[in-house]
Amino acid sequence: PIAFLPKSFTRSLAGRVLEGADHVSVTLPKMEGVGRLSVSVALNGIDFTRVPGELRVYETLRLRSVLPARGRACGGTTLTLRGDGLRASPDLSVLFVKGARR
Repeated sequence: PIAFLPKSFTRSLAGRVLEGADHVSVTLPKMEGVGRLSVSVALNGIDFTRVPGELRVYETLRLRSVLPARGRACGGTTLTLRGDGLRASPDLSVLFVKGARR
């Protein structure tokens, strides 16, 4: 099952803001669920301006195993990945790195 974030919510960032000459950096608080968020900013808590783009929030992925541990060089081996945080997603990707060492 996929849990999505609420449509909108506001978090006070007092004490968690780092300012620069042309930017503000904030720390994302712990979120409930996964999904895509739009981000808006207000200097007065009332007049929010939407930030272009979106923020994708995802669960921490912890892999426990990959089976089988070997596959043929010509390809075609079906792998089973087991772990926490795995879910069906159109953004799910697997990267195979040649020359990786144990």
